[in-house]
Amino acid sequence: MILIDVNVIVYALRREFPQHPVANAWLTTHLSGPEGIVVPDGVLASAVRLLTHHRVLSTPLGPGEALAAAEAIRAAPAVVHPSRPETRWLHFCSLVDDFVFVCGPFAALVVALPPPQARGLVATAGLEGPVVQRLDDL
Repeated sequence: MILIDVNVIVYALRREFPQHPVANAWLTTHLSGPEGIVVPDGVLASAVRLLTHHRVLSTPLGPGEALAAAEAIRAAPAVVHPSRPETRWLHFCSLVDDFVFVCGPFAALVVALPPPQARGLVATAGLEGPVVQRLDDL
């Protein structure tokens, strides 16, 4: 299993980054591939926060667009869901839906430790695109 880092998602979804083509191809392939992908709710919440933040992106996504992208990733065939109740994610979605969440620190409230299923590998993005590394090597 591979644990996905937030930068892979942001680079994959935003064309203005030089890493976009490689990150997008990597994420698209792996989300429907044979190896399990773990995307903690905290990573998705952070992605939504970054994708909607006007200081991070010159043209940020709207809250609904960012949440839809996160939901699509979450629903991908290769994604393995941690054995936790979905209450944190649902609470985060309600914050976005209610527009209480406006690029503030709310995403940090739902950050969770990586699930036990993800021990061993993490996908992060370097200058050349996504890189899968052993957690022991980081």
